[in-house]
Amino acid sequence: MLTYNLYLLLNFLIGYFSKLDRTKFILFSGFFISSIFIGLREGIGADWNNYLKLYLNSNFFTFGENVSSTDALYGLITFIGHSLSLDIYFVNLVCAIIFCYGIFFSFTKVIKRYELYLIAITPYLLVVAGPNFSRQSMAIGFFLIATKLLLKDKNKTALFFSCAALLSHSSAVFSVLICIYIYIKKNKISPRIFVSLTSIVFLLLIILAPRIIDKFFFYTEEVSRNSNGVYFRLLLYSIPYSLFLIKYKSLKSTPYFYFMKASFILYILCFLLTQIDSIIGDRVSVYIIPAQGVIFASLAMNIKLHFDKIIIYLSAIIFSVLQLNIWLYFSVWAEKAWLPYDNLLFGFF
Repeated sequence: MLTYNLYLLLNFLIGYFSKLDRTKFILFSGFFISSIFIGLREGIGADWNNYLKLYLNSNFFTFGENVSSTDALYGLITFIGHSLSLDIYFVNLVCAIIFCYGIFFSFTKVIKRYELYLIAITPYLLVVAGPNFSRQSMAIGFFLIATKLLLKDKNKTALFFSCAALLSHSSAVFSVLICIYIYIKKNKISPRIFVSLTSIVFLLLIILAPRIIDKFFFYTEEVSRNSNGVYFRLLLYSIPYSLFLIKYKSLKSTPYFYFMKASFILYILCFLLTQIDSIIGDRVSVYIIPAQGVIFASLAMNIKLHFDKIIIYLSAIIFSVLQLNIWLYFSVWAEKAWLPYDNLLFGFF
């Protein structure tokens, strides 16, 4: 447990000192450490054995079978790994690099309070989702890169990375909804086009629903098809979103306002999805975590009163420490698959 709490503290310090470093060496160091922390993990994650079994079995697959048997990009990386006679650590590391690049470098030029962003997303996104959801973590990385490009008006490149997210994990269709919302709001497109585009996405969602559900459960054991923790996490997520609603007007001028607003809408949708299936609601809720970090960081940048800034910092720290330690102490899966932390590199010492 100490390892994960030290990792949380490390990310806070990396975020704090990165704003003083013009060369981005500190931020790159954080990206490197997290990539190794997630990518070279040893036996960490509830789905470790399932991913390992899939990797070993796919050694006998052709290229087409690798790509079609799972999400296409993950299958491609798996095929390359086998072609180079590498272990599953290669696949995990590639997924982790894409994931961590999106996490660490998507908001650097806009968010000045990077420590709040990193500490808010570390507990579940970097500690739980990254090591456990290899395909989805890769999709999150591509999604965050697409978001960054959208806000730079690089729409065609953003479309490319949105497609890459979809090819990484089927659940990324929800991240595409966020990207569509940002694009429409930023470019002031008429409500009719918004409704049309959203309808098309929902139609695709309905058509792909059986495949998406199958992908959700492909690596999941029967005993883990209920995610009771999602209800607590959604309740905890009300902290940043309550602050977002309270300071709604002051946040309108921030570059990531539509990103935050879209994530809030998806947050409400997650409550509905949990009524269908808790694990689906849990997986979709992972896409709104980066926006929560952006909310804390944006509030700290836009609030002038010193006392209010202290409240924001305390809220972010309490939010993160509570989320991490309640999960570590009370989650059955934390004890089974995360504790103690182990890494491939530890074998060399």
